[in-house]
Amino acid sequence: MTLTTIKIREEAVDIVKSGLEIEENILTMSLDEYRADLETFERKYKMSSEEFIQKFESGDLGDGADWFDFLFAYRAYEHVKKEAKAHRRDTNMKDIYANPRNGYWIMP
Repeated sequence: MTLTTIKIREEAVDIVKSGLEIEENILTMSLDEYRADLETFERKYKMSSEEFIQKFESGDLGDGADWFDFLFAYRAYEHVKKEAKAHRRDTNMKDIYANPRNGYWIMP
């Protein structure tokens, strides 16, 4: 993984932090919504998401529309979970600090 340092003026720091926090909140909300969808499907079909994926991919469940909705919820959840993990890893707010020599804030 390559890190890039960006320079921003001090007056923009709050805007950048706010944008990162909003993105984190959006990812968290999406993750919660997809998790709730998965729990609904798991209760309805009395199987875990992992069990569903195994059966779906082996062709044991057929091609009903509800199975594809379950599949979408599972894949969307896994995608958002991966994005949220990367976002948390890459946007640690402690990494934003002042450089008084040139009036910029640095985000390594």
